[in-house]
Amino acid sequence: DLVQRKKINDQISVEVHSIESLENNAIVAKYKDVFNGIGKVNCKPFHIQLREDATPRIDGTRKVPFALYKPLREELQRMENLGIIEKVSVPTDWVNSLVITKKKNNKLRTCIDPRHLNKFIVKPHFTIPTVEDIFSRLHGAKHFSVLDCS
Repeated sequence: DLVQRKKINDQISVEVHSIESLENNAIVAKYKDVFNGIGKVNCKPFHIQLREDATPRIDGTRKVPFALYKPLREELQRMENLGIIEKVSVPTDWVNSLVITKKKNNKLRTCIDPRHLNKFIVKPHFTIPTVEDIFSRLHGAKHFSVLDCS
């Protein structure tokens, strides 16, 4: 089995391009609206089902270093302007703490810490495809890409 898998892997030619090197690419030019800006996933809303014993919790705010106040405020405003986040003006039972880290380019990455909420999510059941299943679906394909829908 390992020898067979190695043969499959040897037949795959990998060519990696960064998005910057694709500026003159015909596909990128044809669908430039897809590669412009932050982008948004256009799909129906996903509803998270919670267990019946779910207990709402309002997590406390985490301390933000003073030096990051202004960059954080600017990043949150940018995200609000782009429609990525929105202000909540009504009381809510579920509040997750904001977590911030610096990216390699020194910009801020904003996240939430939903660990308490995650404990109560009803996980859908589905079969995860094996490596062999995935390779068989890729047979004959010429172009591969990675999309980040974060």
